Amino acid sequence: MCQAQGQPRDASTVLAILRSMGVEDFEPSVLHQLMAYMHRYCAEVFHDGADFAEHSGRAGQLECEDVLLAVRLREKAAQTVVPPLIDWLARTRNKEKLPAPHPSLKSMPQLELCLMQPNYQQMPAGARGRGDEELRS
Repeated sequence: MCQAQGQPRDASTVLAILRSMGVEDFEPSVLHQLMAYMHRYCAEVFHDGADFAEHSGRAGQLECEDVLLAVRLREKAAQTVVPPLIDWLARTRNKEKLPAPHPSLKSMPQLELCLMQPNYQQMPAGARGRGDEELRS
């Protein structure tokens, strides 16, 4: 525990990271969520590293290289890079302009069928519906 703030060292570290990024105002639950994420991520990386060490014949002897490999593989799995072939196909296809709609087709439905605005009806202030008595009981 940090004696100055009465918080665990991990919480103080997360707070220091938030402050270094310019974050001054946040919900108290954010600290707990970030700490839970940090602990879960570290546990998963160390578990993957232990699996790599076991695969290489060093069961129970986790080394730095095993953890680095686990981190690198997690980074690669999290990347969302578009493969070059898909990127090329998308650019080629998107160069062609869409054809204009046929003149006989209407582009929008009738105004009362359009879902662009809220569709509700209000009852006058003095009017009562048939189901009001059932709702009150």
